[in-house]
Amino acid sequence: MGLRIEVAFDPGAHNRSPDELANLTAPLLLAKGTVTTDWLKKVVDVIGERAPQATVIELAGDHACHIQSIDAFLDALEKHLAAG
Repeated sequence: MGLRIEVAFDPGAHNRSPDELANLTAPLLLAKGTVTTDWLKKVVDVIGERAPQATVIELAGDHACHIQSIDAFLDALEKHLAAG
């Protein structure tokens, strides 16, 4: 017996507005790397600016900065979870 995951695909999701991020109520921890490509950094920044409970951290590394800078990421995650 394996794990079964069902995912609903919304074909209109790519037409969503970044303004809808204001409706997110959960705390978000967003990480971007110091050498992440600029367009990916911009995605993180837009989410961070528009989601009311978002925290953006920048770590040494690229798109996998949470792995490349694991100690700094875990410290930030611990603080994020403690803040609730």
